Amino acid sequence: QEDTGTPLPRIAPMRIGGGLDYNFGDLSSKIDVLHGFKQDRVANNETTTDAYTLVNATLSYRLKTAFHLEAFAKARNLLDQDIRDHSSFLKEIAPMGGRSVLLGIRGEF
Repeated sequence: QEDTGTPLPRIAPMRIGGGLDYNFGDLSSKIDVLHGFKQDRVANNETTTDAYTLVNATLSYRLKTAFHLEAFAKARNLLDQDIRDHSSFLKEIAPMGGRSVLLGIRGEF
């Protein structure tokens, strides 16, 4: 195939991320950060995608019960960023989810 120097469509931008976990007895916490850089090297008839920073966090506590219950809270997209997946065919009409919080209890039996 001949190299024309034209960018290929739907090539994801660079991303960098990391996370921290902390456990203290029955309490566990986790935070993850992912930064997606803007994608402005695009093919013909393709739009650019803005940079974003995605922050997710989880907090959980193991309850001392016979069913090994664990109470948890999960927060996604804490900064409520407008995140568009550059490689998605639907990026212009369907961004990733906004800020959300989930509370729950899970157990084993």
